[in-house]
Amino acid sequence: MSMRDQIRYLIWKNYSDDVDMNTAIADMIIHALPDMITPLVWKKSKAPLFYTAKTNFGPQYTMRISLSGGAIWSVGAVKGWYSASDEHTAKAAVNAHHRAAIMAAFGVAQ
Repeated sequence: MSMRDQIRYLIWKNYSDDVDMNTAIADMIIHALPDMITPLVWKKSKAPLFYTAKTNFGPQYTMRISLSGGAIWSVGAVKGWYSASDEHTAKAAVNAHHRAAIMAAFGVAQ
């Protein structure tokens, strides 16, 4: 049973017999979930311009800032590096990746 179906069933069981309304409510809840995921907290490493953010469910994100202000980031140790124009863009990309990974764990593609 998908996450949407489970939410719809809980709404139906507790509140309403209207399946279309329950589906709409389930869709609204699922649509709101990514915004409820808090951004990652970055920790500065001992190495200059090097930051890490760890998650409770596995991946560790790494970000390196170049002297020119550009940034690269990676997921874990084997995924490769992704470029970003600056630190803020890199953090936004990492947080988007993090949200998508959590939603994928729920079976909801973004």
